[in-house]
Amino acid sequence: MDASGNIHVSTGGTVRKIAPGGANTALAGNGGGNTHARNPYGMRIVGTGSSAQLLIADRNSNRVLVLTFNGACVTQFGTAGTGSGQADFPQGVDRHPTTGQLAVADFGNVSVGAPS
Repeated sequence: MDASGNIHVSTGGTVRKIAPGGANTALAGNGGGNTHARNPYGMRIVGTGSSAQLLIADRNSNRVLVLTFNGACVTQFGTAGTGSGQADFPQGVDRHPTTGQLAVADFGNVSVGAPS
């Protein structure tokens, strides 16, 4: 839940924002472009206010998406594989509150690591 009371959920391959009044908005999913997600899995809200972002581990695309709460793509990183900057079914993501360093739980590579 973000500071405005919106709930962010992943269902049926789509990340949705559900407002306290019930309005339901798709932020990422099976569409196209930068916010296309094949299997959004682990999500984490980081930051506060207008700088808050939604981190999404996109499992089947082997990448992490960073979105604003309006659904705009801030950045994305990762490709399939076992090398530096690569992932194999990332399942969770978080950011250290002080340093800002990202950590990705990578199921296929059996690791938790920082993206390069």
